[in-house]
Amino acid sequence: MVTLILGGSGSGKSAFAEDYIIKHNNGGKTYYLATMQSGDDPETRKRIERHRMMRNEKGFLTIEQSYDIQDSVDQMEQEASVLLEDLSNLLANEMFLKKRETDTERDLEKEIEEGIVLLTKHTANLVIVSNNIFEDGIEYDEETKRYMKALGELNRRIAGFSDEVYEVVCGIPIMLKQ
Repeated sequence: MVTLILGGSGSGKSAFAEDYIIKHNNGGKTYYLATMQSGDDPETRKRIERHRMMRNEKGFLTIEQSYDIQDSVDQMEQEASVLLEDLSNLLANEMFLKKRETDTERDLEKEIEEGIVLLTKHTANLVIVSNNIFEDGIEYDEETKRYMKALGELNRRIAGFSDEVYEVVCGIPIMLKQ
């Protein structure tokens, strides 16, 4: 089963996703596929460490995979439950941090989608968290627009093959697809 959970910053989407996957776990292991990269920012490192500890308390096994998510499959048991947190960071890491030979958005979207499809074939439950960044009405630079367009396309494509899609608004999950 594939579930996509969307929401704005601070919407409660991550907490909902964690509770959702724990509730829908098939009794096997539950992995947390973390995509955030701390870089040199000490505040981000502290935040990541705090989140690791909170996940451990909930029984998650954390796999840190900032890009190339298909490489994480070898670190998981077959038929496990996996929470991918989050697609927005994964795309940003792939676009801006990874040295890559392919540089078109289409190639990048296809590569990320193929990694997610591989995860769906390997797991019993896959929950994907992504940001809704499209409603602020602010005009952005061309590089940010490229990123937003690619994220919108990925969200659309993943929603298309997901079994369920939720948007979390003010901590309230709203089912968009079942």
